[in-house]
Amino acid sequence: MNLRKLLPTLGKLLATAVCAAAVSLPAAAADYTMKIGIIAQNDPLHAYIKLFKERIEAASDGRIEAKLYPGAQLGGESALAEGVQLGTIEMVAIPAVYLKGVDPRFQVADAMGLFEDLDHAYEVLQNPEFRDPFLNVANDNGMRGVSLWVYDTTAFATQEPFQDLDQLRGLKLRVLASDLERQLMEDLGASGVPMPFVEVVPALQRGTIDGVRTSPIIMTAFRVPTVAKYLTITNDAPIAIGGFVSQRFYDRLPEDLQQVVDTVGREVELEMRGKVLGIREMMIGRWQEMGGEVATLPQDQQEKLMRLNREASEKHIGSSEAMQPLYETLKELAAE
Repeated sequence: MNLRKLLPTLGKLLATAVCAAAVSLPAAAADYTMKIGIIAQNDPLHAYIKLFKERIEAASDGRIEAKLYPGAQLGGESALAEGVQLGTIEMVAIPAVYLKGVDPRFQVADAMGLFEDLDHAYEVLQNPEFRDPFLNVANDNGMRGVSLWVYDTTAFATQEPFQDLDQLRGLKLRVLASDLERQLMEDLGASGVPMPFVEVVPALQRGTIDGVRTSPIIMTAFRVPTVAKYLTITNDAPIAIGGFVSQRFYDRLPEDLQQVVDTVGREVELEMRGKVLGIREMMIGRWQEMGGEVATLPQDQQEKLMRLNREASEKHIGSSEAMQPLYETLKELAAE
């Protein structure tokens, strides 16, 4: 046998075998897995957890793997909150106000009537003077707060246009049923009707409700302008989102990865302002494409609405011994 002629063939076979072995080798398993749950899908919450996954895996050099569960796959708000406290879910991103049953101070970031617009809300809520003590509330409740950002600010969608707040009297408006919103509806002479958002469009069609107060982003996503075409931008309250990690999971991490989780949480929250502003602009454009109309209130009516919002906040947050210190900090920062 001519070995010299055989060597090139052997070399090709060896190279092929090495490549095949490399392809078949499994990727190194991560040291830690984070299940991250949210209730929504294809919205700012989804954008946040996708960005968090990308950053945490890169910053940890693959030692942490994030698995995403959008669309309430791990349950609704209550199930998510309970899961992160018990450690069965490693991280959730939810409206902070939904945790008011865990600690009333989680309501403070949703204080109404303090912010001019979405940018102003971001500026204040992400100021470390407020952000850090607010997120530290989680530390007393089996969680670690790593992010605080704003999903959107509120607006009204109605079946008839209005330019005077008195036109809201007697209307039935879908709300989240927080103490603050209930008070505002009472002061406006309207009725607040709590219901899951998936029921909003059918309720508008049946006349069960006359309108909605919440984020233009979510209202557009659920095609509200097809049944309540008049969008009145008021920016009277923020919808604050918290990113919360299970304290049990966090405590299992080595110190360097704990720092990575905290750092990534802060980095990602700061990027959400640009993402949310872009999504909001796109959704308002879609509102108009669906035949909806967009308006703002006359200055005197906007000022009156903001005053009613502040009064509701003072009554339900400012008068609370537990919430007052954080609320005073928020007010001072908003006034600067």
